[in-house]
Amino acid sequence: VQEANAYAWHSVLHSSQDPNGKDGGYGGGEWSWSGPRDWTNKEYGPNSNCIDTNKPFKVTAHFPIDTNTGILTHMKVILNQNTCFLKTKDIGKGGGAHSYKESDMISITKGLKDGMTPVYSSYTPNKGPGA
Repeated sequence: VQEANAYAWHSVLHSSQDPNGKDGGYGGGEWSWSGPRDWTNKEYGPNSNCIDTNKPFKVTAHFPIDTNTGILTHMKVILNQNTCFLKTKDIGKGGGAHSYKESDMISITKGLKDGMTPVYSSYTPNKGPGA
């Protein structure tokens, strides 16, 4: 659900066949790839105009289920501080490289129904996860 620090937010949905996952949020990357850009550093970060990461904010993760098939359709994460909201794209849905095949969504749905727990990781710049 979350890999984040004060400067970047990365929400990722993984299938068992896709270790890189499908993502949304803002920031991250390195020389060979760029992280998602669903919003900007003016909207998320220290002293930003929407989610000021110097202050507490709320996170809501949605896992919508197709009412006809019972299969997960995508993941959506919403950050909220005061009256400002930032939303990821519909992660795992939308066509092309950002979409999962139905078989992947069936696998993720089964994992969630079997008790798989969505997790988060917090990063400190230059120190890595959990620092």
